Amino acid sequence: MTGKGVNIAIIDQPFDPNHIEYEGKIKEYEIYNTYPKGISVHGPAVTSIAVGENCGVAPDANVYYIGLSYKDKNGQADLKYIAETINHILEKNDHMENPIRAISISLGFMLGDNIEGIQEWYDAIERAKTIDIVWMDSPENFNRIRMK
Repeated sequence: MTGKGVNIAIIDQPFDPNHIEYEGKIKEYEIYNTYPKGISVHGPAVTSIAVGENCGVAPDANVYYIGLSYKDKNGQADLKYIAETINHILEKNDHMENPIRAISISLGFMLGDNIEGIQEWYDAIERAKTIDIVWMDSPENFNRIRMK
C-alpha cells in the first residue's frame, strides 16, 4: 500500500509546504488561527511520516494541510478552532470527487472536560466518524474517543 489515490487531511502548526520530502504532495495548504505566529517543525515531521518520499508510510497519498493552533490569542487552549477546521474538511468533502478519508491531528496534552470548545470538538469528531473518515489522534486521546 502506497496511499495512491487517497486524500488525507493534516491539521497541525503552520509550516513551509515546499519541503523536498513532500514536495508536490500538498494539494491544498490553508492557514487558520495561528497563535503564536510563525512556522513550526512539528508539521513537517508529521507530514513526512505520512507522505514523505523517503520515510512516508503512504508516499503516494495527497495531503490537504491546515495550519493552526489550538490556542486563542491569549494562549488559552480552545478546541473550537480544531472543531471548525474538521467541519470545514467535512464540508469540502461534499464537493470533492475523491474525498478526504483520514484526518490527522496531534494534540500533545491530556484533554479535560473543562477546556474551551471541548464539546464542539467531540461533536465534529463524531460527525467525521459517521461518514467513515478514519480518525488519527494522539495516544492520550485514543481511549477517550474510540473509532467505530
